[in-house]
Amino acid sequence: MANLMLHAGASPCTFEDMVRQADPIAKSKTHMPIRHDLFMDLIFKSLEKNGEIEVTHEEFGLTQDGANMFAVLGIRGLNPQGDFETMLAARNSNRWDFSASLGFSTRVFVCDNMAFSVDDPISRKHTAHIWRDLRKGIDEKVALLADQGNEIVARYDQLKGWVCDNDEADHVMMEAVRNGAACITDLPKIDAEWRKPRLREFNDRTLWSLFNGFTQINQDKKLSFENLIPRTKSLHNVFDNHTGFDAKLVNAQPELMAVA
Repeated sequence: MANLMLHAGASPCTFEDMVRQADPIAKSKTHMPIRHDLFMDLIFKSLEKNGEIEVTHEEFGLTQDGANMFAVLGIRGLNPQGDFETMLAARNSNRWDFSASLGFSTRVFVCDNMAFSVDDPISRKHTAHIWRDLRKGIDEKVALLADQGNEIVARYDQLKGWVCDNDEADHVMMEAVRNGAACITDLPKIDAEWRKPRLREFNDRTLWSLFNGFTQINQDKKLSFENLIPRTKSLHNVFDNHTGFDAKLVNAQPELMAVA
């Protein structure tokens, strides 16, 4: 199942394609471009240090000139229930289009929805000491993955156990519009997805089914990562505010995994 949304002239590639790319050329005295394959190798090595994490699949994309790289990795080991997968999205530009950055997200297996939940993606400009800062930042972020996994499992468990009728669903949909988690023009489609889900796994009348209605429509629209990240972060906030979910409480008391 494809998860890497390529646009603006990028095409799928392999890791070996990136290895074959010529070394990037600095655009100024302060510009410190980095090879795409070496950037990804930093990420792979950091993930390997954690024995519980397994990379299940890799997808890469390059612009025609090879300057911009996009990547998505599937990660297993953070969700014992197996009904969603943690994803890592990364990108790197050697022509000043954007910083070297990465963030973690989730993908629901059954419908391939992308829902970014990370609040602080790693991002580093291509200037002096970029390798030192990226290595430190990536290692720190990977070390926090276990806590993030607990948080995601607890959040989704609560949504799965929260019975929701049409009136409550209408209220949440309007809150999503008010908070920038959905466009008002998308509401008819989201409402249709809620009332008659295209996948029987979401026939249960719960907030989990409603949540996946939102992410399914986002998937249909093929939103870019730049638009998808803030929208789904806002979506998580809307549902958290509605249910009273507190991620800090989950990480402080791991035994409170379900708060349905």
